[in-house]
Amino acid sequence: MLLKRHGLDGIAKIAEGAKGKAEYITKAIEAMPDKYEMINKPMGANVCFSYTPPAFRGEGVEYTYDQKCNVHQTIFERMV
Repeated sequence: MLLKRHGLDGIAKIAEGAKGKAEYITKAIEAMPDKYEMINKPMGANVCFSYTPPAFRGEGVEYTYDQKCNVHQTIFERMV
């Protein structure tokens, strides 16, 4: 149905728009390395990154894998 409605050119335009947005978000995240960490460079429209709370920013502060998991679990729970 998508192909019938938009055609190949329309689908290509949708895909390029999504890719462009992912690239924009990636640049914004990379511009704030104290707040965000890129996990992987986007290969499509998905952007995978990690948030660093203020308590874990700065020199000599350790932010372990378990702490990251807890922070992101809390963010997820609050979003739900």
